[in-house]
Amino acid sequence: MWGEDNASRGFDTAQICLNGHIINQMTMAMPERNATHCSICGEISITKCSACSTPIKGYYHSEESSFPIHEVPKFCSGCGKPYPWTGKKIQLAQELADETKGLNKKEREILKDSIVDIILETPSAEVSANRINNIMIKAGPYLREAILLLLTGFVNDSLLKLAGFK
Repeated sequence: MWGEDNASRGFDTAQICLNGHIINQMTMAMPERNATHCSICGEISITKCSACSTPIKGYYHSEESSFPIHEVPKFCSGCGKPYPWTGKKIQLAQELADETKGLNKKEREILKDSIVDIILETPSAEVSANRINNIMIKAGPYLREAILLLLTGFVNDSLLKLAGFK
């Protein structure tokens, strides 16, 4: 049980569904909020990394203050592997790039790699955002809207602006 002795413990464990919806940011402090499935999408929920069993960081508790999580984590803090929702976003973005008409094979590969760069926020993310913007001009409004929907809330807003989405 979460007691006063644990007030300075640090991070509570978050419960997140496989599609990335936060179910409970405080599974230890408020276990009554836990659920085996997501009320938004019905997907199974998890509290730890499937690769290394590191708990997903949730609400931060300290004697001085507490902070909720504002963004769903993309990668495990223990092993660095992507959580299922991150892997799904990358896979879907790459499938979307592969299915895009009006782009040649090289442009599709550039688009796939660039989308991954901005999702992962690599050092190349700004350059990749510019590449996406240039390709979007050729690909048309349907692809722009589809990629924007896929990335909104998952990718840094400044990168979305550089990619011409905002």
